[in-house]
Amino acid sequence: MSHINKAKIFIADDHLILLKALEEIFSAAGYQIIGKATNLTDVLDRCRTLVPDVISLDLSMPSGTTPDLNALDTIRQLLKDCPSIKVVVYSMHTSLTSIASAYRAGAKAYVTKGSEMQELLVAVETVLQGKKYLMPHIANDLAIHMTEPDKDPRDMLSKQDLSIFLMLAHGKSYAEIAQKIGVSERYVINRSSVIRKIIGCTSAELPTVAMHYILFDPINDTANGRP
Repeated sequence: MSHINKAKIFIADDHLILLKALEEIFSAAGYQIIGKATNLTDVLDRCRTLVPDVISLDLSMPSGTTPDLNALDTIRQLLKDCPSIKVVVYSMHTSLTSIASAYRAGAKAYVTKGSEMQELLVAVETVLQGKKYLMPHIANDLAIHMTEPDKDPRDMLSKQDLSIFLMLAHGKSYAEIAQKIGVSERYVINRSSVIRKIIGCTSAELPTVAMHYILFDPINDTANGRP
């Protein structure tokens, strides 16, 4: 039985053109669009009030007025406050680490923005039925990835590489990092390529990986130690 006609959906994305397109697509599919947001603070504030059945959430959104708020913490807090909401992540990030991090935070579905829009609609309908949705082409690899021990960057990288990783995740430029650690910019570029291969993510996904392992120190911008 279809759940579409009675389903309320909230859309969160900081790209206004895509936000409008998603609104049109969900409306055409029969969903009730009850709210939109372009930053994570508004996501929490509005969803607590509106309590949608489903939220379509982008992972790479500005924090808004809440300092250091990230998408994974937003998912956790949202589900703590409103456990009935089904979170569907709709993101450009394609690495298994990013996808697994979203599921571990509580998302019921993850769809990459390179997928057909129909897949996003299928994901929403699936979670409304009380099921978890996995993109078919990554389901097997993701299952293996999530059962393997976490590949913590602190275990995989040298002290210097971990420092470079964290600065990249914070958006520092190669030149800024080179100056900070006293090496050439070319050296930082080369090490960055190696780091991405070791961790298994793209440059854009570095912040998500760091968030997953809670490596950000919002005050000192340094790596957190293990408990």
